Amino acid sequence: MSDDQVQEIKDRIDIVDLVGQYVPLKRAGVNHKGLCPFHREKSPSFMVNNERQIFKCFGCDEGGDVLTFLQKMEGLTFPEALELLADRVGMTLDRRKAPEQYAKEKDEKSRLFRINVAAAKFFHHILVSHPVGVQAREYFMSRTVNAESIKSFQLGYAPDGPALSRWLTKQGFSSNEIRLAGSPDRFHHRVMFPIRDTLGTVVGFTGRLLPDGDTSTSEISSSLRVGAEAPKYYNTPETPIFHKSRLVYGLAEAKQAIRQEKSAVFVEGQMDVVLSHQADVRTAVASSGTAITLDHLKTIKRYTNHVRLAFDADPAGRSATIKTLGLVLDAELAATIVRMPTGCKDAGEVIERDASRWSIVVAAAEPAMDWLIQTEVEAAGLVLDGPAKKAIAKTILPLIARALDPVEQAHYAGQLARALKVPEQSLLEALRKTQQPRAVASPVIHSSDSPAKSSPPRTLVEQLAGLVALHPVVLDTVTIDAAIFPAESFALNLYTIAQRWYTQPKRPDADSFQWIRKQLSVTDQTQFDLLAVELSAILASHEPAEIALELATRVRRDGHESLKSALAEQIRTAEEAGDRARVKSLMQELQTALKQ
Repeated sequence: MSDDQVQEIKDRIDIVDLVGQYVPLKRAGVNHKGLCPFHREKSPSFMVNNERQIFKCFGCDEGGDVLTFLQKMEGLTFPEALELLADRVGMTLDRRKAPEQYAKEKDEKSRLFRINVAAAKFFHHILVSHPVGVQAREYFMSRTVNAESIKSFQLGYAPDGPALSRWLTKQGFSSNEIRLAGSPDRFHHRVMFPIRDTLGTVVGFTGRLLPDGDTSTSEISSSLRVGAEAPKYYNTPETPIFHKSRLVYGLAEAKQAIRQEKSAVFVEGQMDVVLSHQADVRTAVASSGTAITLDHLKTIKRYTNHVRLAFDADPAGRSATIKTLGLVLDAELAATIVRMPTGCKDAGEVIERDASRWSIVVAAAEPAMDWLIQTEVEAAGLVLDGPAKKAIAKTILPLIARALDPVEQAHYAGQLARALKVPEQSLLEALRKTQQPRAVASPVIHSSDSPAKSSPPRTLVEQLAGLVALHPVVLDTVTIDAAIFPAESFALNLYTIAQRWYTQPKRPDADSFQWIRKQLSVTDQTQFDLLAVELSAILASHEPAEIALELATRVRRDGHESLKSALAEQIRTAEEAGDRARVKSLMQELQTALKQ
């Protein structure tokens, strides 16, 4: 591809039109102005100049031409962005093929896209406008899905009968083309979730059988007429444009929020994604009809270096979280875990009970290794014997071994040793034996506002201390015991200074942030500054007292569980020593703890 051809492609694309597909723009003199898509801002500082065909943000200093913009927005390489723009203007880039063959293949793939786009419109129309869609509408209402979400995600309903097949044929598509596109007419009596590529084009579907659906088999495809029950969820098969191991459901809708929030939330299914966006967690995504793969995570890594895993609160969900965590580490992403509130199985249940709570629960996600160690120890029971400790170490050590930083490895090996009450050196030795070659993730272009490797996630107590320091008045409504903060820690020091400001008879005229900051060491000032930036995203959409209450509850619960585990270990030691009086005393403490 010559420089002249690159320039010709750029000349055929109007940067204002292209950027306007991502960012609402308003004319401002010779420029067009809008909110920058690469960083969070309230006043627009992002300019697009039509005459020079460039963009520039005066807030974060990002700038470039139409190719640069597309690379940054879609996480594409230069050749990928060039190919995409060439397609839009009808130019051929691939010199290895004859132009007529290239044009033929391009047209064939284009028709597959058009079939799926047409099918999505058909399903959506049946759902929102046709009498036959009433049952599907009632189903979505029962799941608290509102009209805006139905429109945003283009949800639909596939009725029984050959109506779609006949309609596609009338549109000029052959039966072979419909088959190559994944046979969207295979779905019957199902609510439909269109699956889009990162550019927002429909490439396939997931269909969920309605609760009273004919489970003997209601699908039109003759390959399904074998007398077996139809599956609850049914997906488009692999096609030239649909690859479920790489497609991330909801990413087209979530990618801008993911880039701005610097994290993505993986939930279990499409309905959880829709409800999460409806509950203002607009970074939610899910895999498409398969378990999460390394390719899914590579796709997400185009937009962020941090994922939150919010899977079901049952043994299967726990197992999926642990399996996915290994892939997350292989992809060199930072991970936190969203713990479902007591009594709620999944994101959908949380939202259906109280939609406003879901974003708070997500914001309180805990560091992955902390969650893993605590969860595995809890699952083993109150008293850990040798085989149980060995099994836990066998599960966790391979994941610790995947951590890139040796300091992180040593930290979590020590944490696991303390949880299991075994010598730290023995786990470090086992960790060395566990070391294995890592799967290498493909090179990825990072968003301009994302570092190459994320900092370790904040602990809950650091988040809580930071919140109190930023808004000490939350202590008016939230009771916090200083004992929950680790001794001689940054979190305890920050909380103590914030409490000192709060309890003064006459508070200083300066705002709490500056007063508290001056009391900190230079190192802790830097920590506090970073913490304030990290908490600002949460505070933009939630009241400080709400978040403080959620964090304090989580910290107390975690401390309570740690106390029970410690008492159980002390009981075991006392029993081995034959100290009956000590056992009796500790058992009483344990019974008291269990009642709390």
